[in-house]
Amino acid sequence: MERGAPFDWQRQAAAEQLCLDLLAHQVQEIPALGRLQQKVREEASGRLLDWIDHLLAPDSAPLRQTLEVCGFLRQPDTDQPAYFHPGAILPRLVLTSPDAPAPAGVALRVESIADFLQLHRFSADLEGDPSTPFRRARVTVPGGSALLVVERRGSSGYDPTP
Repeated sequence: MERGAPFDWQRQAAAEQLCLDLLAHQVQEIPALGRLQQKVREEASGRLLDWIDHLLAPDSAPLRQTLEVCGFLRQPDTDQPAYFHPGAILPRLVLTSPDAPAPAGVALRVESIADFLQLHRFSADLEGDPSTPFRRARVTVPGGSALLVVERRGSSGYDPTP
């Protein structure tokens, strides 16, 4: 691509649908996420997908193949199997061990975890110090899914920064 030439955005329908399908499954698993999705739509005229930092999904050969077919690439700067789409603004996908305590879930990106938890009356322990590159809280939800709330300030990793 020539310097200064406009980027030719192409719609990534299959990649977006994969993210929407993974999110829809988590909305069914986590009732609080469904309520938040409705609030985002009604009060902000937005999509919950746009608030997602990353999605957690159990690692499998078929999922990795689907990611490749949809155009996702392995994130090179992390030890965790994480994928991003270079041609779309979509959440990253972090693959987890199928026997992990919470192999699937959603990580919401917010400006302030403490404010978000208070506003939505969630209880969670914060991991990471204030104003560090990556901080998170695991909201307690019934079932086997994870609801994470994260603050990201220039970090591309997934582990809280002390």
